[in-house]
Amino acid sequence: GHHPSVVVWCGHDAPDSVDRTRAVPRQMDQQLPNWNRTVLDRTVRRALVQADPSRPVVSHTGVLPNPPLVDDATGHLWFGWYSGRRGDLAGYVDRVPRAGRFVSAFGSQSIPEGSPALTDGTLDPDTWPDVDLERLARAYGAEADVLARRFPPADRSGPAEWAADTLRHQDRLLRIQIEALRRRKYRPTGGFTLDRLLDGAPAVSGALVDHQRVHKPAYATVADACAPTIVMADPPLESIAPRSTLLVRVMVVHDGRHPIERCRVDARLLLPGQQPCRDEPSSDSEPVVTRSWGGALEADSVTPIGTVELELRDAIGTVVLELELSVSGETLATNRYEGRIGAD
Repeated sequence: GHHPSVVVWCGHDAPDSVDRTRAVPRQMDQQLPNWNRTVLDRTVRRALVQADPSRPVVSHTGVLPNPPLVDDATGHLWFGWYSGRRGDLAGYVDRVPRAGRFVSAFGSQSIPEGSPALTDGTLDPDTWPDVDLERLARAYGAEADVLARRFPPADRSGPAEWAADTLRHQDRLLRIQIEALRRRKYRPTGGFTLDRLLDGAPAVSGALVDHQRVHKPAYATVADACAPTIVMADPPLESIAPRSTLLVRVMVVHDGRHPIERCRVDARLLLPGQQPCRDEPSSDSEPVVTRSWGGALEADSVTPIGTVELELRDAIGTVVLELELSVSGETLATNRYEGRIGAD
């Protein structure tokens, strides 16, 4: 039969009201004592510790580290959703490491392709870009004010494009942020959980699977980003300043219990309209920079591999970075990044 597996007990999920204009709560607000955080949550915590001393217990989630027990909470980090950019999570965890020890919620809401909201008049093409935000929130649980702020309806041709943009954003955000947390393995990140895995009813949410059990694009992306061994770029290609020098670190995260004694990592950087330094002609799709490295990976490790550097000069358009990790000639992991020069 099936047996439940409890990893950690939590006394109270998100005890404070949520400010949907901030990616994280104000630190000063959470230093002040209140009934929920200071009294109720810690009373529940003591009861859980007494009932099950074999598992770790936190008093609450969505709370920044605060005295007297600074490790008695987990973070909700909504960068790229409530405010900021999706890449801002990495810098915040570097500045406030304790907030990244265990991230218990992050991501963004998206509208599934098969959402009834696209067909029941909630998102009506005939009245677009006027959106009934109140109905969207009431009927589907959407954080409609954030959706409208993050994806202004007037900038889209209709509901279908609006929904597609929310799915695309969720996909990119989760990939970048999961990679950022995994690069910080144990320094400080010990783990993370998604806001929601699946919807039990028609919803606009951060789930990866809709109410009909159809996978959103982010589902496969999250599965790949959570693979035991991944190769990645730091920072990932996103917005690139014109005429800058592109400098990217290549890293491998290996969660395996056994080391990999010998492996190879290949990096290929492609620019539109640029040619590699060679005598024979080549197509625009060929890399202008190629790098290869070889070596070993320790068990349960994060390994810096090398750097890829290129002066962009007058280049414009999309930059592509392709990474491949191989062992004994067999591909173990790949990754691909796209960034646009001058894009936001």
